[in-house]
Amino acid sequence: MKYFIFSVFFCCQLLDITAGSEKRGLVHRLEEYKCGDFDTLSGIVWWYDYRNDISYFLNHDDCSTSLDYNTTIGYVPMVWGAQDNPHIQSDSTYCLGFNEPNHPNQANLTSEAAAAGWRELEAAANGIKLVSPSASECGGPSCIDSTKGWFDGFFSECANCTIDFIATHTYMCDAEKVMSILEDLYTTYNKTVWLTEFACGKIEHPELMLIFMKQILPLLEAADYVYRYSWYKGRIPYSNNGTAYVTPAASLLEPNGTNLTTLGEFYTTYQYGDTVNFGDISIPVVYPSGVINETAAQQNVTEGTTKAEVEAIFDVYDYNPTVWWKVLHSIRSRFNDMPWQVGAFYMTVPKIDAKVRIKAIFKIFWCINLSHILDDNLA
Repeated sequence: MKYFIFSVFFCCQLLDITAGSEKRGLVHRLEEYKCGDFDTLSGIVWWYDYRNDISYFLNHDDCSTSLDYNTTIGYVPMVWGAQDNPHIQSDSTYCLGFNEPNHPNQANLTSEAAAAGWRELEAAANGIKLVSPSASECGGPSCIDSTKGWFDGFFSECANCTIDFIATHTYMCDAEKVMSILEDLYTTYNKTVWLTEFACGKIEHPELMLIFMKQILPLLEAADYVYRYSWYKGRIPYSNNGTAYVTPAASLLEPNGTNLTTLGEFYTTYQYGDTVNFGDISIPVVYPSGVINETAAQQNVTEGTTKAEVEAIFDVYDYNPTVWWKVLHSIRSRFNDMPWQVGAFYMTVPKIDAKVRIKAIFKIFWCINLSHILDDNLA
């Protein structure tokens, strides 16, 4: 097997910020908790578990000694869905609103129903700062509305409500796209953002999850329109692999242990201004039978190409794309079928370099010149 090397070096400049993050949090539920987790997660400043009070967590904690979760690491309650006379932990500074209200399998609220429920929440808050419901994209037709469509209705129905921040979730693997979405929410609704769930959805390669995290943390820390963010999640058991949208590759803690994963080490120790280096990545050359012929291999024309990569490109071209993002999206959707180094290439190089590679693959296999795909739609 042959290899070629490409190097990717990414860094952020220090802007007089040397203290630990004031934004960084995580989702950590009792169902996945192990004794000592919060000692291990020392770089986290806040957390939540989808409940409106920490008492459930404390009352069901089987550890012989319990960390004072509420003061050492700031606990933030959530009122998960609309309720009459909701209870909120009284000593809280913040409270998170309804969870993914535009998703049928989550809070499942129209904007009108959410506005009615919000007035109940507002009355119970008694001065606690309120973070909006976390409307989020769901990637299918089953959602009540799109993220912004739902928020438009909610803010219209709740024009006189107290809503201090806006929240959303995202599982996109494109850090720049995520930041664009967050900035758009801030610009549209004039409220700083809590990103209360995020990870790289469906990715099974821990190496690619780490690359995504290295790309997005500096952006989240630098953005003045992002108030707080929360990784999903503290621990993801191996039993979830293959059944959950977020795989154990996103786990900050060992799925079946008590130590931090490599991902967790980066998440808990990264400080804004640290140099982030992706290092040298070797892409294995794979010559699958019937896809890449021996002549091409001998000529090194298809260096680093894999069968899944070729199929992803061909499938979307067969769908007659007119914009580049469709090609790149098809490739990203098959990262789990490729060596992680190939996914790393597409995640880290400038999109113009990815385009050069895609054009070369088309020319080699199908003798097609891709000049008709619109360059100005590469996004």
